[in-house]
Amino acid sequence: MKNNKHIPGFKAPEGYFENFEEQLFLKIEEDAFPKETGFSVPEGYFENLEETVLQNIIASEKQKDVIPLFQNRTLIYITAIAACVAIIFSVINTKETIPNQMKNLPFSSIDSYINEGNLGFDSYDVIALLNDEDVSNLNFETNIFSEENLENYLLENIDNTQLLIE
Repeated sequence: MKNNKHIPGFKAPEGYFENFEEQLFLKIEEDAFPKETGFSVPEGYFENLEETVLQNIIASEKQKDVIPLFQNRTLIYITAIAACVAIIFSVINTKETIPNQMKNLPFSSIDSYINEGNLGFDSYDVIALLNDEDVSNLNFETNIFSEENLENYLLENIDNTQLLIE
């Protein structure tokens, strides 16, 4: 393995590196490279530079128009749609909850509500809402009132002077 040394296939000519620096500087000194820069500045450029830059900045600030992310119309449309959805949702929920609440309400509390006069209907208004078939299907219990209670009620609530006039 010692005999198999890595030998590159490229060789530099003899004396190449000895004169390399001299040859390089000769190439640099040749006319192949331009002796002047390729840039030129117009006369008076730096004297008026500050004024032209400020004018360009002022002109660019005036030209910018800011477009709002949400315009008033789209915000109004979005708000109206959200309100409609909320109203529809609340109407649907109330239709479902009111009958369920009425089913759970005891009959005695409905009766006391009507008897206290909170409903604003009297018995004649209720009978006017019923048709003949509904009235005939009503079950009247005659045992609810005793004779003593009826007599006491009539004595307390009837005006005697009105009976004497008739």
